[in-house]
Amino acid sequence: MGGVDICLSDSSDFALCCTIKAAEVDGTTYWSQLRVRNALLDACCQSAGEEPTKENRQQWADRLHAAESPVVLQPREHPLEGDVYHLRRKGLRRRDSNVSLPLRSFMDLWNKLLPMGNVQKILLYMNQHPEEDVLEVLRQHEFRYIPTEVRARFKIGSKVRLYEAH
Repeated sequence: MGGVDICLSDSSDFALCCTIKAAEVDGTTYWSQLRVRNALLDACCQSAGEEPTKENRQQWADRLHAAESPVVLQPREHPLEGDVYHLRRKGLRRRDSNVSLPLRSFMDLWNKLLPMGNVQKILLYMNQHPEEDVLEVLRQHEFRYIPTEVRARFKIGSKVRLYEAH
């Protein structure tokens, strides 16, 4: 597949890397490692005055993999603040010793573009904030109803409503 990895180690004996799965490139937000990679390569081509052809993208990918590669990643002007959420990494074989470890980390849980269902977002949030009232969390994030799985998990009766009828 391919994507953009950041190597966090400076040793030739090991590598500690993470894959960027969402990023802002030239003011546009991209979700998925392929879209991030393509947007980054397109931006490199554009800044060099080149067409983003397959060949030009590949040349830029080769340059970015070189030992003395140009700096193309920059910190956000306004970094995200708040909690970091963790999920199991997808795509690992069941027998892999890391299959159950929380190897996918992200912030901005309530972003509408995050490719994750609302129930999973609620469960992740409540797992990290067990002291909060799940009904208030649903209201804060403008849910229109209480999902069945959330009712079951938090033992919310069928007569409980998020909002009072007018």
